[in-house]
Amino acid sequence: MQAEMEPISSILRIFEDGKGYGDPYEFSATVRWVTPKKVEILGVLRAPKLSEWKAIRRCLLSYGVEEILINKAKDGKMESHIYKIR
Repeated sequence: MQAEMEPISSILRIFEDGKGYGDPYEFSATVRWVTPKKVEILGVLRAPKLSEWKAIRRCLLSYGVEEILINKAKDGKMESHIYKIR
């Protein structure tokens, strides 16, 4: 008999260099695992800065993620964007 656990969601936080869990963070978002290689980023209050986007990409690549899905509401309509990062 075997049990497996699949991660469904994660919290992504970006810290200044030298800081980590428990310290104040610069950016946060919820990550929903769509597949082992595709995630959706949601719950974002502002767009990440370029340096933050690079940190997000590095982090997700280290988990084997190849695609990021971002849905956003604009003018009362939902827009979907898929970013291939690998």
